[in-house]
Amino acid sequence: MNEIFENHTVFDWIRLHAITRAGMPNVTLGALSACAEAKCDPHFDALVRERCGLSMPDDFRAKRLAAFRMGTLRYQATGWAAHACVPSAIRRLRNYAETGNRECLVDAYNLIVIEWLVPNQEGTIWTGSLAAPEPYQLSVPEGAVARLWTYLVAGLREDLVDSAGAILAEWHYPNRETHYAAVDDGEHVEML
Repeated sequence: MNEIFENHTVFDWIRLHAITRAGMPNVTLGALSACAEAKCDPHFDALVRERCGLSMPDDFRAKRLAAFRMGTLRYQATGWAAHACVPSAIRRLRNYAETGNRECLVDAYNLIVIEWLVPNQEGTIWTGSLAAPEPYQLSVPEGAVARLWTYLVAGLREDLVDSAGAILAEWHYPNRETHYAAVDDGEHVEML
């Protein structure tokens, strides 16, 4: 199969068709994919994998990339910059607890990555201490939300890694009945 078709879903091609029909032909699937890849920070992902001891599943990564592509497409014209990533991630995690919709996990993880790349909070620090977290800290949403609140108060970037690790653990071993349904709630955040 041609390499260009292997890494894209039918939804990617439908989205591309809609872009072209909307009069935005300068936006290509390749450009959207490159932009999405740039936001999947390999250093952050490696820290998360090291911290929680779990691999990044292919389906999780694919959904992360798709969400970033959609965010780039939707917000590039308005220039809506990254803001309030942590509070939005907390809302997503609470929504996941209520609905079991795994898209909330993907969105929360992506929001945490954006906060890692472009901190909205001043004075954040990385101490480099990645001691093994307590089991309750790897729970979603309780442990992940608690670590995000700690990040907002203390600015320790390790809390972002721990929260993302909890999300990855929940993706691997869900503690509730789950499903995946794409929801556009208008809160997707995108970097410029």
